Amino acid sequence: MKFIQRLSSLKLVAVTLFVSAIVGFGVTYGLSAGASNFVNGNESCNGTCIALKGEGAHPTTIAVPVGSFVQFNSADGKSHSLSLGGGGEEHSHTGDFSSGTFGADEAWRVQFKDEGTFKFHDHLNPKINVLIIVYTPGKDYKVE
Repeated sequence: MKFIQRLSSLKLVAVTLFVSAIVGFGVTYGLSAGASNFVNGNESCNGTCIALKGEGAHPTTIAVPVGSFVQFNSADGKSHSLSLGGGGEEHSHTGDFSSGTFGADEAWRVQFKDEGTFKFHDHLNPKINVLIIVYTPGKDYKVE
């Protein structure tokens, strides 16, 4: 059983590396987000949840299949404002995919409809950076 779990982990790492190599750690410009909206942060998450905290996001990197929803929850009692692109000193924006500001009792939910890598940063907390890798299940990714 442990062998199968390790094999699954290795496949996820290979997919992550492959998608990152193709698209780079930048962001796909033909943004693939389908639906995005604000939801009550106290409700349960339907999809993958990312907790936004003062010291950073948890998790910071995730891989989800095409069509998945990702929900960004304020987990520190503060407001957040997410955008695509790199944060920090080399602050950049790509595309027009932005949450706007959402409060401590809210969350932002997004559906990803195309594969690629999506790097988000928080305008209100420079420690929060998230990389989302969207892949097609069953697709044969090869790392070269």
